[in-house]
Amino acid sequence: MLVLGIETTTSRLGLALQRDDQALGELELDLGRKHCEKILVGLDGLLSDLGVQVSELGGIAVSQGPGSFTGVRIGLAFAQGLAVAGGLRVAGIPTLDAIAHGAALWQGPLVACLDARRGEVYFCAYKRVADRAERLDGEVMVGSPERVAAHCAALGPRVLLVGGGAVQVRHAAGAEVVLAPVELGHPRARVIAALGAERLGRGEGEEPENVEPIYVRRSDAEIRRGAMAGRT
Repeated sequence: MLVLGIETTTSRLGLALQRDDQALGELELDLGRKHCEKILVGLDGLLSDLGVQVSELGGIAVSQGPGSFTGVRIGLAFAQGLAVAGGLRVAGIPTLDAIAHGAALWQGPLVACLDARRGEVYFCAYKRVADRAERLDGEVMVGSPERVAAHCAALGPRVLLVGGGAVQVRHAAGAEVVLAPVELGHPRARVIAALGAERLGRGEGEEPENVEPIYVRRSDAEIRRGAMAGRT
């Protein structure tokens, strides 16, 4: 099965193609939130470079968030549109799951985290065993770097911090944690594609309209609307 992986939750646009268990190619561009302008052009270029037609796709995997609210919406809308047009199923992949799976050389507990702004971090704990990252937390959470540092301390003396929010947490946690290399801090479309291919291969994909974003908290715009409503 040929699977397209889509990642738009950070400043980088990522697209990747995977056929069964083989990675075919990946496109990654740092666009500073201009995903909507480049995602279709990027996909056309990736397909052309690999000599693949969009009609050959057997499924789509997309990063669900958390991350940039706009980026999450763009990625999901693009995946859903392609899936509806091609009669395909979609595998939604939590963004922090992709980051945790990307830390391939680590064995033991890790915390994947992304900058949530407002002085907070999205985070989730995992344990890497062999080539898998298994969740230790039931859901993605959001909190201060100090809260995440305390969460790391509860996992033991040697915990890997990985993701775009890792430096913030490292300052709060001190030397008790290990900071992953910067290049592991971004969710990768090739990981999204690989995880999605596994799920779709097991028949676990969903109808496009059933794939939901993972926001964790309300956007700034929603908070402002709520505050304005409270003053009227």
